[in-house]
Amino acid sequence: MSQTILLIGAGKIGRMIAALLHASGDYRLRIADQYPAALERIQKRLPDVETRTLNADSHSELLHLMRDCTAVISALSFRENPGVARAALEAGINYYDLTEDRQTTAAVKEIASDAAAG
Repeated sequence: MSQTILLIGAGKIGRMIAALLHASGDYRLRIADQYPAALERIQKRLPDVETRTLNADSHSELLHLMRDCTAVISALSFRENPGVARAALEAGINYYDLTEDRQTTAAVKEIASDAAAG
């Protein structure tokens, strides 16, 4: 386990992503959410993952949590994803999200155009 993945969002989808990544044994997980109760649910099922509360609207909090991570996965509402993508670009880490919202996808694509290849 050499890579730390930041997973933002500990709702139903976030919990499923966490379980799948944890089961692989290939990653250290840092899971962040605004709701402590959501993080407690994950911690009960996956006691060895790191959990942190997060205000996803705070660029500085996002950057702080992205330290030492190789990637961030957003399981947040589509409204939050452009801010997470901008922080990932600034942190120099890979960004993944599951959005199906076309406007959000276009915004993230525009942000990605500023990323360096590789």
